[in-house]
Parts: sequence; C-alpha cells; structure tokens
Amino acid sequence: MEKKSASPAKIARPIIKDVFPRKRAFEILEQVSDQPVIWISGPAGCGKTTLVSSFTEHRKFPTMWYRMDKGDSDEATFAHFMNMAVNQVSGAKSEGSGIHSKDDTSALRCFENICDRMPHPGLIVFDDYQKLPAESSFHKSFCNALSRIPEGIRVIIISRNSPPRPFMRMIANRKMEIAGWDSLRLTPNEAEGVIRRHLPENTTDETVHQLHSVTGGWVAGLMLMIFKIRNEGVEMKTLERHVPEEISDYFECEVFDALDQIYCDFLLKTAFLPEINGALVSELTHIPDADRILFTLARNNCFVEKVIPSEAEYRYHPLFRAFLQHRAMKLFSDNTLSRLRCQAATLFEQGGDAESAFSLLYHSRNWERLGGLIQKRAPSMVARNQNHRLKEWINMIPDHGIQSSPWLIYWKGISLFSTSPCLSRNFFETSFGEFKKQSDPAGLLLSWSGAVDAIETGFENFSLLDRWISEYDDLSDIFDSFPSEDIEARVTSSVLSAMVFRQPHHPRIEEWADRAFQVATRKDPPCSALRMMTHILLYRIYLGDFEGARGVRNTLRQGLNAGNVPQSVRVTAEYTEELYLQLAGIQEKDGGTAVKNQVKGERKNISGHPDSRHFFAELSEPTNLWLLSCYHFLKTRNALNRGDFRAASFHMAPAVKAALELESPFILCLCNLANAHILHELEKHQQGRLYLESASEIAHRLKSNLLIFYVIWTEALFAADHGEDRPGLAFLKNAIDIRRKKGFLYACIDNPSATARLCVKALDNGFEVEYIRKFIQKRDLIPDNPPIHLKNWPWKLKIFTLGRFALVKNGKPVLISKKAQQKPLSMLKAVIAFGGREVREDQIADALWPDADGDIAHKSFATTLHRLRRLIGYHDAVRLQSGCLTLNPSYCWVDSWQFERVFGQADSRWKKGADAENFPEAIALTQRAIDIYQGGFLSEDQYEIWTTSRRERLRSKFLRGIIKLGQHWEKEEKWENAIECYQRGLEVDAFAEELYRRLMFSYYRIGHRAEALNVYERCKQLLAATLDIEPSPQTLAIGRKLYLAEFS
Repeated sequence: MEKKSASPAKIARPIIKDVFPRKRAFEILEQVSDQPVIWISGPAGCGKTTLVSSFTEHRKFPTMWYRMDKGDSDEATFAHFMNMAVNQVSGAKSEGSGIHSKDDTSALRCFENICDRMPHPGLIVFDDYQKLPAESSFHKSFCNALSRIPEGIRVIIISRNSPPRPFMRMIANRKMEIAGWDSLRLTPNEAEGVIRRHLPENTTDETVHQLHSVTGGWVAGLMLMIFKIRNEGVEMKTLERHVPEEISDYFECEVFDALDQIYCDFLLKTAFLPEINGALVSELTHIPDADRILFTLARNNCFVEKVIPSEAEYRYHPLFRAFLQHRAMKLFSDNTLSRLRCQAATLFEQGGDAESAFSLLYHSRNWERLGGLIQKRAPSMVARNQNHRLKEWINMIPDHGIQSSPWLIYWKGISLFSTSPCLSRNFFETSFGEFKKQSDPAGLLLSWSGAVDAIETGFENFSLLDRWISEYDDLSDIFDSFPSEDIEARVTSSVLSAMVFRQPHHPRIEEWADRAFQVATRKDPPCSALRMMTHILLYRIYLGDFEGARGVRNTLRQGLNAGNVPQSVRVTAEYTEELYLQLAGIQEKDGGTAVKNQVKGERKNISGHPDSRHFFAELSEPTNLWLLSCYHFLKTRNALNRGDFRAASFHMAPAVKAALELESPFILCLCNLANAHILHELEKHQQGRLYLESASEIAHRLKSNLLIFYVIWTEALFAADHGEDRPGLAFLKNAIDIRRKKGFLYACIDNPSATARLCVKALDNGFEVEYIRKFIQKRDLIPDNPPIHLKNWPWKLKIFTLGRFALVKNGKPVLISKKAQQKPLSMLKAVIAFGGREVREDQIADALWPDADGDIAHKSFATTLHRLRRLIGYHDAVRLQSGCLTLNPSYCWVDSWQFERVFGQADSRWKKGADAENFPEAIALTQRAIDIYQGGFLSEDQYEIWTTSRRERLRSKFLRGIIKLGQHWEKEEKWENAIECYQRGLEVDAFAEELYRRLMFSYYRIGHRAEALNVYERCKQLLAATLDIEPSPQTLAIGRKLYLAEFS
C-alpha cells in the first residue's frame, strides 16, 4: 500500500479560544448522549464544530477528531488516516498495530479495529461530513460500521447536510439522534451573552435585540456584524439596510460557489419572494422540479427553511435573501427584475398575500399597480383595524402618485382618521372636490361622510358642520339612492350626527333618525350601529323623549356589553348614556355607564336624587371638546344638586369654554343654564340673568320642549327666591303644564330642596294638585321646611289625633286591630302628647310603664320603639338622639301640629289690627283651624293623665278661635255667619257654655226668640243630665231675659 501523509488539521481537534459557554446546547447533547451516534447538522457558520469541540473539552472525553473530505470516499484512504488518528489518541508509537491486509481496508473492519484501540469510554468525531460526494457508496459501508459500535464508544458526525438515505435505518432503529439547526441557533439570551462579551458595556438593549433579529441566531453572521460594529464603528441602522461585504463574501464562498448552476439560478430568481412554495416558483420561473430543488436546499441547510415544518412553504434566511437580491440586481437587467417582481406580486395577490405583493410592487416602483392594490385592499384593512399599516403603505407612494388618485387621497384620510381626525379632514375635503369633478357618487358620499365624521370625532368647532349639511342637501338633489348598503350606513350615521350636534332643529332630522334606527338594527359590524344609536339617543334627549330614549338606550347598552368596541366609540356612547340617565332621572343598579368601572349599588344619595359620583370615580378628564363639555357639565350638575357651589364653580368654567369653542347649541344651552344657577346662588343675579337669557334664546331657536321647560322652570325658581310672586307663579304654572304633558321628571339643575319649594307653591296655589302630589311621591321630595299647613302634601305618614286617632301611610289607612300593636301606638301618642320634639325617654317610660324599674323600663322602651318603627315602615320617621325621641317633621304630618300652626297664624293676624288686608286672612285662617279641629285631643285616651294637658290647651285654642270669629261676625252684624260658627263649635265641644250664650244672643238678634230659648233649654238639660249641675249664673241670667223678652 502506498504510504500517505496526513495534514495535522485532518486528525486534530480544533482548539477554539474564548468560546461563549452554551449551556442549553450542552444540555441537548447530554440528553442524546446515550445514543451511539449523534448527527449534528446546520448551515455553514452556525457553530457546529465550535459547539462539539467545547463540549468534548467540557466532558474531558478521550476524543478522536477526524475531518472528512472527498478523498475519504476511498475506503483504503479512510482506513489509513483513521489508523493514524487512533494512534494519536491511544499513544501508539508505530503503525504496526494498524491495518495491513487489503481485507482490513473495508470501513466495517477498519471501524471495528479502531473502536477496539480507542480508550473506553471514548468519543469519535467526524467533521465536515458534507464534503463526501452524495452518490458515494462509502455512506452505506460507513453506516454498517456505525451500527456495530461497541459499548463505551460514542460517535458525533458534523455536517451541513441532513443524513444521507443509508442512515435512515439507524434513525428508525433509534441508534442515531439528530440535532438540527433549531437546536444550534442562538437564543436571544445566548446572543446577548455573545454580544456583551465582544461589544462595549454601553451597548443598548435595542442594539442587542436588533442584532439577534437580523442574524436569526446565526453565529457567523452575528460575529461578522459584531466585527463591523467593534472594529469599523458601523452603526446598527446601516447594517440593517445593507448586508456587510464580509457576510456577502461568506455566503458566496461557503454556500453559493458550492452549488450547481441550476440551484444558483433558482435562488436568484426567487430572491424577491418573502415566502415561497413549489407551485408559486414553477409558475414564476417555469422550472418544473421546483419542489425538489426547495426540498434539497432546505435538507442541505443552504439557509432555506420551512415556514411550517408540516407544509411545503419555505423562506430564506433574511441575510442570505439580502445577499441573493444584491447579487440578482447585479446580474439581471432592470426590466427583468421589474418583470419578476410584478409577476410574483400578481401571484401573491391572487393567493391573498397582500403584504408580499405590496413589497414586490414597491421595489419595482410600479406606482400605478401599487395604488390599485391599496384601493383593493384598503376596505378589508380598515375593517381589521389596520389603519396604521394602510397609512404606511400610502406614505410609501410618492406625492404625485397619491395626488393623481382621488381614492388614494380618500384612503389616506381614512388611515389618519383614528389618530388624527382633524388632519384627516383635509384629505377628505380634497378627495370630495376631486370626486365632484368626476361625478363619482360613491367617492363623493364617502368623502362627505369622512369629513363630517372627522369634525365630529376630532370635536372641532361644530360650526364647520353647517357647510357639510348644506353640501349634502345639494347631493341629495343629485343622487336619489345610495350605491351600496355600506355607503348608506356610513352616510346615514354622518348625516344624523351632523344634525344632532349642530342643527338639532333641522326639518328632516326626524326622518334621518328613523332611517338611522332601521340601518343600525341591521348593520354589522356593530361599531357603526353603536355610533348611530348614540346619536339617536342624543337626539331623543334633545327632544325630551325619554320614553323613546329608553328603548334606544337598552339597544345601545346591549351593544356595549357585547364587547370588542373601540374605546372612542365606547366613551362617547357612555357619556351620552350618563347624560340620559341624569336628565331623565333614572335610578338603577349597576347601570354600566362608567368608563372602566361599572357602577355598584344604588345610583342615588340620601335625597333620592340620581348620583353620578360613581361615574366619575375613576374617570380621567377627556381631551376632546364634546366629552370635555359633557364631563364638566355633568360634574357641575352633580355638585349643584348636592349644594356644593364651590365644586360647581370649579367645573363650570371649562364646561362653558369647551361648549363655546365647540358651538354645539344643545350642550351650550345646558352649560348656560348651569352657570345661571351658580351665579344665582352666589347672588350675582345680573350676570346669572344674562346666562339664563342666552339659554332661553337657544332653547326657543331650537324649539326644544326639554330646553324650553328647563328655562321656564329656572325662571320660576329664581322668581320664587326673589319674592316675585306674580311672574313667578305664571312661570311655575307654565312649567308644570309642560312637565305634566311631556313627562319630565327632572329639571336641568334639579336640587331636590328647591324643587320641593316650588311644589309647595304649586299646592298652595292649587296648580295641578293631583299631578303634583304624584310627582312629589315619585321624586320622594322632602322640603327643608315641612309644609305642615298643607294637608294635601303627600306625606309619608299622617297622624290624626283630634276627635279620633288614625294613622295613614302613603295615602292608605293603617289597620290597627292587633293587641300587640297597642303599645307601639301608645308610644307614638305619648310622643305627640309631650310635644313631638325631644321627648325624654323617662317621660315615655313614666307614661307607659309607671310601675317598672329602670332597666325593665329601658328594655321595654327599646323594644317598643323598634316595633313602632317596623309598624310605620320608616325608621327615620322616629328619631332617637341623646335619649330623646322626635317625630321627623319631614316624614310626619300631625293634625294637632297643623291646627296650632294655623291657629297661631290666625291669632297673629287678629292682633295686627282691623284693616282690610288682615281681616280676610285672619278669618280664612281661623276657619281653617276650626275645620282641622275635629274633636278633643286623643279623646279615646281621655283617662290617661299624660294626655290631659295637651288636650285642654288645644281645646282652649279652639274655643278662642270660635269666639273670636263669632264675635267678628257679630260686629259685622252677620248673624247667620255667627250662628253657624257657634254651632260648629258646639258640635265639637257640647259643654262650652260661652258658645251657648253667644248662640242664644245671635238668634235673638235676628228675631228667632224661640230658637234662642231652645238653645238655653238644651244647655240646661245637658248639664243636668250629664254633670248634675245647673248652668252658670251668666247663662241663667240670659235665659231669664229671653223668657221675659227683656234681652237687649
């Protein structure tokens, strides 16, 4: 055998210094190390050799390293060099123990011999296996040899290619494991470790991320990039745009030059495709076996890999693709490149890959086709919320390419709409003008809609909408139908929003509201329908049609609860919903109207007024004018209704400022009304009057029943506060009439206390009494000063103690039949008997449990109070504070209280003197007091000592009133009135002798002597029969005179 010499490198393990430790890759090798053979494959420069070398050094294995080349296809050559390699590992001094006979040159015998001479355990590494010719028979022989590896010997084969076919049997028999490219590529953490080892400490995280992203975990590419940055100071952004020359040289030497020409042509013609498959490439290049070529390139790790392992979709490594594109641009003409790109773009577009088609057309500078692609894909991109990407596409076209196409101008506006609505309006205006020249109905209507929506969404000055409303009036004369249902929906929504925000009094707004509701209920996706429902709800609020608004709001709420609603649409809808809930006076649980926080619990405060504090709890201040004006108006309204004028003033200034800038009449009217209320409360009446007049002008110009009602109610309130009875009552009557007819429950600013005051005036003057009573009950109004003089006020509790005892709750008598209820009722009577205010516990205990000691009396008191509160149904109606009981006058009307109040007013008028103004009031008040007094106080309990004092006091006042009124009639010589008065008194108190005397005298003066004598006899008989006494001397004297006809 001819003696051969071996290069030391062929049989020497590579010594690589300063290697970054790859624990993850080591772990992968450890996991498969129990297999006799490990095949490591990956593209050139992926760190295969470095990994195995560092792994063997890490494990301290006795290792034989053998670098394969094409000469090893000859088994004798292979055997010779293997013999040298094993001698080097085993330390043999000569080749005498090697292979001598020809038979010993077979790969099988050679390998068996080598394994016997290797230290155990030991490792044999075959590097660069891809250099063996693919058609060599050596693969089969070598595979047979590997199948007989003895225990203790492991083999690692390093190759750029996947295992040849003969090795499939070993894989199937689980005698060989494969560690491929996915196992070898650097992870982000590994790449960062390598980068920070070689680059300065101040290297940014962004640079690290970009380096890993560009190289895709390819070790050689990463190291060459690091070299350019560290040694030449090249910036990362430059490396992203241009492949470094060193990497191009690497690809050319290590990959491209080693391929057959057919593969090179294939790679260059497909370099511009982001993703490729056999069918696409065959149609583009007319190469019939494209599938086989792609499969071979991927199998041989030529920087071609499958996108999805189970499918025949491939892509090139980004750096390799950039290298191929650069090389193609050098070799192919511009026409050839453009044709290839345009053909590929057509194929991608047909396959639904618009991004790839766009990229190819852009690089071919085919602006016309690129514009056509954008126009075709724009609707679906907008539907998928890809406006930003659409903007990027359009911005990549030169200005002259955009300006020549109205549709590109329109889609540029659409792409800006969500982020810069004000800027987008300029593009809609331009496209509108261009489409007008072309008489393109679809373009005209969509551009018109875009301009209106941009003004609304950007919440610019709404006076801009006047022009567009006028423009649409002209368009509607030209086009009598819509080009499509989608355009109909867009335009309908825009028309309604323009009218609602700027011209709510437009003569056709009702027609558009009806159309919008029909469109919204059939429209999909829901975003457009929600916008329309929001505008319809706002229009119904403007009308004051809260009943109609309720159905719209329910539909809107269902859409909002469905989810997947853009934040801008949701926020506007929920502000409008909150405006409806407040102005309509809706009190509900978990209304769901707050942004980012759903309302928990009752939306009402202790006064019963809808409370929006939950709505604002987590809500940040909006940035656009419409929401800003709504936000501050609602905050102002909420503060005014609570009586917090400082907070109201704080929020009113920005509300008015935003409303003035916006020039939306409806919200401006509401803000003016709120400002008038603040200035009124601050006693700046002249300034408040100016705001009220401004609100009145807007309300009447818009012909809004709701706003007109708000203004008139405010006029009535201000007049009442100023003591202007005549104009105030006229405003009040008018406002109540509107309120009743339209069903308005709340005013714009509706402080419950102020509303209650006006209701007292209404009842005092007999305005719509039954309606006002029901209104008070529905609103649960409680005046600051309880109107105990008003019997027709819808009191929660009415307690009758004069002549009879009765308890009426919410207009219905409380039936008292159970013996168990008597003690709680006795407590109620005792509280009233002792004055009804701050009645001490010991007074009650002495009256009801006179024989009980302290502890028992206290327990009885507490138990009875609990039962009393449960009986009447209102805990706060009987207050216990500091050991004293008080009947709450806001809940309770007591006839004896009303009697004393009215009697006191009458007595005051009598004492003021005899003038024409005081007497009529005194007479009327006295008559009213007489009517209230139906009998003795708690007459059924006349034997209870604690009732006596109050009974006698009330009886005395009653008799004084009867006599005072009777004497007045006597003075006026209106004897019939005097007789009626005294008779009324005797009906209530039959033992009042003075009333008998005055009645006898009155009869006598009108000539009815017989009637006078009858009265005398009746008095005499009653006293004798009941009390066994004679009448008083005064009465007897009058009787004698009557008999003697000497009465004068």
